[in-house]
Amino acid sequence: MASQSALFTAPASARADDGGMREAAQRTLDRLEADGLLDETHALIRHMILQIAYRVGVELQAPKTSIAATHLLRSLTDLIELLPSAAESGGEAWQVFVQRVAELQSASGDAS
Repeated sequence: MASQSALFTAPASARADDGGMREAAQRTLDRLEADGLLDETHALIRHMILQIAYRVGVELQAPKTSIAATHLLRSLTDLIELLPSAAESGGEAWQVFVQRVAELQSASGDAS
């Protein structure tokens, strides 16, 4: 029997364009893991970051930013802040991801 997530996850070829958000999130998480900052206790946070990053990216490709996109972006920002020593790990992937989230917050009019 197929897993529940497999039933609800579109194949990569059928996914909508997310502007690179999920890839940036994945690169960031990969770097944090390579730096030894993530372990299995972060599995849920990592999964949520990837899922929300994808949805935020898709939502923000629309001509008009929705309220849902703004809420998702805030959730993504909150999850990023839960990562251990993310800012201290540095690295290009982290900087690109943080820059992209900041740009999206500015574009969506979310000042906080």
